[in-house]
Amino acid sequence: MTHQKSILFIFGLFLCMTTQIFCQMPVPSGAYTITSQNSGLLLDVYGASTDDLAGVIQYPANNGRNQQWNLLYQGEQFNGHVYAIISVNSGKALDDPGTSTTPGTQMIQYTFHSGPNQLWLIQDAGDGSYFIQNVASALYLDIEGASINPEARLIEWTFNGNANQR
Repeated sequence: MTHQKSILFIFGLFLCMTTQIFCQMPVPSGAYTITSQNSGLLLDVYGASTDDLAGVIQYPANNGRNQQWNLLYQGEQFNGHVYAIISVNSGKALDDPGTSTTPGTQMIQYTFHSGPNQLWLIQDAGDGSYFIQNVASALYLDIEGASINPEARLIEWTFNGNANQR
């Protein structure tokens, strides 16, 4: 029997493993799907691209490897548990391009170099959900406009605690 782990996300992250055990921090390293709590759609590398700079969006589940993400624990830093989030399909990291600090910047995948723009704090919100904050920008993962539509962009935004960040 195999256990596929999934993350019910937005964009704060709500972890729910099929073993029915809620994760304690730190979240175990391993492969996950990341599902928007707001829309029910999965985090997806657009077009199953393996190229650097490919955009990350939300999309209906299709069992694609471009919808699977490895959480690689990087240790305790910056007052929290830090992870790299790596696409199973491409082996590339979820990346804040150019180490942007501009709210609304679309997240991409890029060759993993472990820079702070590719490191993410996974923070327990205290209610079974989590927030994901970029180490470099201090901004949080978010779906643009709190959209429930396929192909809406994954962006970074200032913390607001709304459903689009949990």
